[in-house]
Amino acid sequence: PFAGYELPVLYKSENGGVMKEHLWCRSAGNASLFDVSHMGQIKWHGKDRAAFLERIVVGDIQGLDNNSGCLSLITNESGGIIDDTVITKYDEYVYMVVNGATKYGDMKHFQEQMDIFNGDVTMEYLEDSMQLLAIQGPGAAEAISKILPTTGGFDLSKMAFMTGVETTLDGIDGCRITRCGYTGEDGFEIAMPAEYAQSIASKLFSDPTVNPTGLGARDSLRL
Repeated sequence: PFAGYELPVLYKSENGGVMKEHLWCRSAGNASLFDVSHMGQIKWHGKDRAAFLERIVVGDIQGLDNNSGCLSLITNESGGIIDDTVITKYDEYVYMVVNGATKYGDMKHFQEQMDIFNGDVTMEYLEDSMQLLAIQGPGAAEAISKILPTTGGFDLSKMAFMTGVETTLDGIDGCRITRCGYTGEDGFEIAMPAEYAQSIASKLFSDPTVNPTGLGARDSLRL
């Protein structure tokens, strides 16, 4: 049990177990897939959205280029840290990912601050509509390129770390990928409509270089 969800510590498979999963993610050509759908995904709307976010997080949000992001901290009125977050700025909204165990407390704090903010901002919590997968490892870019559109000029090799883009994955519209992660390897977070999460995960797992990976290896990889 974790923050009201059931999450795997490890997988009972041929390449399962914390040690095997850890080493898989470190091996050339391989990629590890994590289900991180318990994390909170939020869209911020309104013309003052970036200005409001600068009241509650550390960092220059207004100065970010479109489709670029940053790791930041959510702070209280005294500057104490409530949570960490990844924020990506898009033309029409700002996209934020917060931690699963703290997301409801985060949103309560956000609402309290919106109530006293004199500006145009709204918070859209993507509670059931979107799911989130993370693919990490030296082979992550190769694995994800197999489900990206083959037309349209999207070049994954030119996608820098901490940038994001809306795209189609395995023919499914309304998806988003961000090049980020905390395993020490290359990687991406993939957001997709909830009804397609299983099919996209299954398509990724059909690649022999991709291995399911649990919380145990996630923690050891971070170390």
